[in-house]
Amino acid sequence: DDVEIIVIDDNSNENEKPLNLGSQVKVIQLSEEESKGAGRARNVGLSYAQGKWILFADADDYYTENLQQFLEDYKQVEADVIYYNANLIDVRQNYYRKQKNVYSEKIIQVKDNPQLVDEIKYMFTMPWNKMVSKEFIDKYRIQFEEVIQGNDIYYSYQVGYLAQEVLFDSRCVYNYLFQDNTITNRNWNKEKCICFLHNIYKANEFKKFLGYNCWRVSPIKKLLKLLVKNYSKSISILCAFCLNYRMIKSTKDMYVKSICR
Repeated sequence: DDVEIIVIDDNSNENEKPLNLGSQVKVIQLSEEESKGAGRARNVGLSYAQGKWILFADADDYYTENLQQFLEDYKQVEADVIYYNANLIDVRQNYYRKQKNVYSEKIIQVKDNPQLVDEIKYMFTMPWNKMVSKEFIDKYRIQFEEVIQGNDIYYSYQVGYLAQEVLFDSRCVYNYLFQDNTITNRNWNKEKCICFLHNIYKANEFKKFLGYNCWRVSPIKKLLKLLVKNYSKSISILCAFCLNYRMIKSTKDMYVKSICR
């Protein structure tokens, strides 16, 4: 009775719209004009949420049986964010198996190794591995970046950098599924590729600001991988990168300026 469930229907097809979810589930429909990707959808969800804690789930994943007890245990706890464990499950080509889970290894070890705290905060930027205080989100006006790729990086960096009271729970609360036909794996057009590279520059600049140069990623290596992976569009991707390079370089410190405002 004390759990609020909000489903954001981001302009889905008529035959895929969420139906019969029960009276306790609030469904928010976004029109084609309102639809601007996962970042916008998550921000809309935040604007409607009333609970003490916020959890995000992707449309194709699900929680484990530990969720109910997990929520009960932290019902009265005061903290800014609680990072919890998750299973990574590969269901591609109908082959169901657990993936090697580096994140899980880190969160299990973090209580004995405090040096892993920042690694969990800044190297694992998925929105579904953390439960965040709504009061904390409202205080700092934390939101997702409304971009076509990697919208959750900005959210995770804000939470990680601004949080004062941080807890870790080694219980697996979430099941993340690897699938072929997901938003992450499809539709890699030139705009999405440029956004991906721009995110790398912004993330690198933030890691540099934090003093973690060793965590920076080579944008050129990533560009070459994109060109190979999307070879039919490689010329248009390369041209778009050259045309946007000045803009990318001039705005690479966006995360630093925005989060440290």
